[in-house]
Amino acid sequence: MVRRTQAAKFAQNQKTMMARIREHKRRRSFYLGFSHAPADFVQALVVSQSRDLQTMAAGDMQDFEYERRSEFYTGEWVDDAVMRYLQTKPKQRS
Repeated sequence: MVRRTQAAKFAQNQKTMMARIREHKRRRSFYLGFSHAPADFVQALVVSQSRDLQTMAAGDMQDFEYERRSEFYTGEWVDDAVMRYLQTKPKQRS
């Protein structure tokens, strides 16, 4: 019983550490992008935030037909969206 409890604590600690590593990796990537090209990075960030604000303001008035086209998924936001999806995916499995 004690070993099982210790193993569960170890597994939980391991999950926590892996989540911290993923978060640090994501943050490092963010700051590394900023350090390589600050002006371009800030411009992309502003565009992304603007798009998010428009999406939130539009609510149900999104252009679903445009989202069905492949051009919609070639934007810079796709990399960030994929990373966020992959980071949340293991949480859903457990």
